[in-house]
Amino acid sequence: MTSASGRSSTEKFLSRLGQKDGVSLEEKRRHLKVLRNAFKHGESSVLSPANMPAVLLLAEDVDWQVRQDVAELLLYAPEEHFSQLAARLMADPNGYVRRSAERSRERRQKAQLEARQASRGIEEVTKQYESLTRQVGGEMADKAISLGEARFELLADELLHDLLTMLTPLKAQVRGLTSGLAKVDRDLLQMAVKSSEDLDFLEQYIRAVVAYSKALPVERHPEWVQEVVRQAGEQVHRNLAERGVDLNPVALDDGEVAGTRVPMCRELIVQALANIVTNAYESLLNEEGRLDEGRIGITTRTADGHVAIEVRDNGCGMSPDELTALLAFLPGRKNAKKKRSMGLGLLTAKKNVEAHYGTLRVESELGKGTAVTITLPLAAQDAENG
Repeated sequence: MTSASGRSSTEKFLSRLGQKDGVSLEEKRRHLKVLRNAFKHGESSVLSPANMPAVLLLAEDVDWQVRQDVAELLLYAPEEHFSQLAARLMADPNGYVRRSAERSRERRQKAQLEARQASRGIEEVTKQYESLTRQVGGEMADKAISLGEARFELLADELLHDLLTMLTPLKAQVRGLTSGLAKVDRDLLQMAVKSSEDLDFLEQYIRAVVAYSKALPVERHPEWVQEVVRQAGEQVHRNLAERGVDLNPVALDDGEVAGTRVPMCRELIVQALANIVTNAYESLLNEEGRLDEGRIGITTRTADGHVAIEVRDNGCGMSPDELTALLAFLPGRKNAKKKRSMGLGLLTAKKNVEAHYGTLRVESELGKGTAVTITLPLAAQDAENG
């Protein structure tokens, strides 16, 4: 989605492009840099239709530096514009522009190949699970998967701790480099600061994976569902506010949460719900990082000895292919609307819910929204009778 303010600024820029001496070289390059940074920070994954007219015009600009900037955006061009734009830029009279376009095309082809390989990997795992289910039944297949995950977590824990050990002196060296460059070279200083920030994020990511791989607490206490939902909502609002997100455009309705008590580790279910509600808010973010008008509803119902908690939004939703990839519940699927996405939010929610012998289900439709439902047993269960 694109906000009205975003469309207005884009339309004004496009209108000025059509005027003689309407936009300076610096403004053109700055406009393209803003678009490029949105992709680098994960705020967008493809150029929006609103931006394409200006990009196509700038691909014909008299200044080769502007055309080179456009060539670097070729990686993110929508499929319907890619061939036209690639042909134009790869035939450019300037060698720098041609080489940039060729590099972008190669990166795009590599990314598409990796996506196809990942899709085939997901399909193969799904087929193996279905085959195992037919052979030994769903319960035994799930136990086999749990055993495999437990073994992986043991191996991952050792590897991740080794990575943290190696990362500590590297961070110290980069910080020392940053201090030394403060009075020497501003460009090198900016590169060093960026490297330091990247290392900080890498450390956060490794620690998040370490936390994910640890065994979960088994102690359970009866908790009121409405209190758990309220706490999760407050946590989400606090985190988004710290990121500078204005929450006013989105209505959060949790008025249909029933007064039900469920045995649980409260911290785990609060975290699971907070991750799900955060995703719902982020589905309503526009290209400028602001929330468009929307609605998030949280409802509960009880049946057959279980309580179901549903979080439904009317955000961007997912295509069938995106939903299939998501439902493989593999780590590393990043949220494109977050500058620093770790790809562990829904995975952690699923793990926390399944630790309570519950289930997590996702339904989504592109352009209409997403519904995530977690189901928890009303009575405590253990590993033998769960």
